[in-house]
Amino acid sequence: MKNSIQYLIIFSLEEGEIMENSEFLGYIGSYKMHDGRIKKIIQERDKLKVIVESYDKEMIFMEFYGVKEINSFNPEDMILYGVCEMKTQEPFREFRFLNWYEEREEYLEVIVMGYKK
Repeated sequence: MKNSIQYLIIFSLEEGEIMENSEFLGYIGSYKMHDGRIKKIIQERDKLKVIVESYDKEMIFMEFYGVKEINSFNPEDMILYGVCEMKTQEPFREFRFLNWYEEREEYLEVIVMGYKK
């Protein structure tokens, strides 16, 4: 298709918010993660696999390695707003799986060396 545009998920700040000192680095993963559902989490030694089912039923696999820390509460079946990277102490990287429903308690946060795309 001529002049086709691939849309990225763009998130805006509330009026008056300042992003200058934010810990937010950016969103990762396919745009299909938005509205996806965490189906399964598998931890094997220092690796973590997160399987997400997209809105259109496609399975998306994310593999994190060099796992330092996992913080979570009932993340399986959580509907995702997205996955973002936050600043953390080097050489590690922090990723947060954001719950579409902010008022719910489910969450998943990982501190790792990196991830495979």
